[in-house]
Amino acid sequence: MKPVLRSAVGAGAAILTLLAVSGPATAAARGASGARPAAPVSIDMVSSDPIVLGPGRTVDVRGSVCPDGTRVVGGGTEVYASEGDSTRGYPDQDLNQWVGSVSNHGTVPVEVTGYSACLGSA
Repeated sequence: MKPVLRSAVGAGAAILTLLAVSGPATAAARGASGARPAAPVSIDMVSSDPIVLGPGRTVDVRGSVCPDGTRVVGGGTEVYASEGDSTRGYPDQDLNQWVGSVSNHGTVPVEVTGYSACLGSA
């Protein structure tokens, strides 16, 4: 399998990284046009409840666990203030949820939400 990495930046400090995986295809599967038939898939975004991050703190924020039968393929964090930032993101060991590290550089608490992008069959 050959991984293809795609990144997108949303509003504010929300950062989503999606990983699309394409497997080998035979000439017969590609058909006369050379294009592979698309497999029906769905991506569901699930979020955690917002947490409050105190001034000067850094914490790993987890998106909600993906529903049964799906795997996390990306995610992100959203910081509800300009004093916070997300410094890294990665899937958990079981590929069930996204984890993002968030820091609050300000002097007041900020709210943070974690998101998981979950891939499953449609």
